Amino acid sequence: MKKLLALLLFLGCYQFSIGQFSAGAGLSVITGNTSAFGLQARAMYGVNDDFTVGVAYNYYFEKNIGNIIDVDLQYTLINTDGGFQLNPLAGIRVNTKGEVDTDLHLGVYSVLPIGGYHFYLEPKFVISKNDAFVVSTGFRF
Repeated sequence: MKKLLALLLFLGCYQFSIGQFSAGAGLSVITGNTSAFGLQARAMYGVNDDFTVGVAYNYYFEKNIGNIIDVDLQYTLINTDGGFQLNPLAGIRVNTKGEVDTDLHLGVYSVLPIGGYHFYLEPKFVISKNDAFVVSTGFRF
């Protein structure tokens, strides 16, 4: 068991060292038929220089919305040496409010370097029977 934990720790550190994996934490606001505020945790994996796969878990404090998992594919449109990024994205959104409901979403993921830190801003439109607009922001590390 100790060897397995050591191996997982090594692989995790290796992923961070090669720069393909990143994570973040922040806030999310959804508006539409129902408005809600929630917390978000995200992980992203750079498949190559052009594409990134992102997964985000959203916990909303509104009981009618439930927990939401976003899975998206991002295309790197702009990536400057200073750390600014602009990535159009498309993906699916899985809502687990008693039954699984899958929706499509389109938006933009951007990274803003401020004072040596990297913050993300992600506005997106959810296409479903209950269309919604979602804005997520937070700290990327």
